[in-house]
Amino acid sequence: MLLGGGFPARLAQAQPAPAFGFDAVARIAQERAQGPYVPAAATLPAELQGLDYDGYRDIRFRPARALWRDAQLPFEAMFFHRGLYQREPVRIHEITPEGARPLPYDSADYDFGRNAVQPAARGDLGTPACACTIR
Repeated sequence: MLLGGGFPARLAQAQPAPAFGFDAVARIAQERAQGPYVPAAATLPAELQGLDYDGYRDIRFRPARALWRDAQLPFEAMFFHRGLYQREPVRIHEITPEGARPLPYDSADYDFGRNAVQPAARGDLGTPACACTIR
């Protein structure tokens, strides 16, 4: 499995990956298109809602925990934290030959800098975006 940093232990606890393919995605899209759009719950803890630009910018993904870091690939992925501008959670999955596996949120993946926030007690806050880095 092509995972680095803190991801392997969390994925080992994940459920087996369901079958995945274009037809499955098309079927899900068709089913969801039949109903009204339902936005994801975007409620942020007050401590994250109260961060200003500099406070939010001080939250950084720990490079050592980047997805695929240990695989020695020419790229890796790091994730932004929900907050000031990215309020809606996104569920990110890794697609492997075994199927799609969720990449759960873990507050240990982030350095919160000088911010006095305690997101570990909040559970899965979701991830708003991914930044892929080419080495």
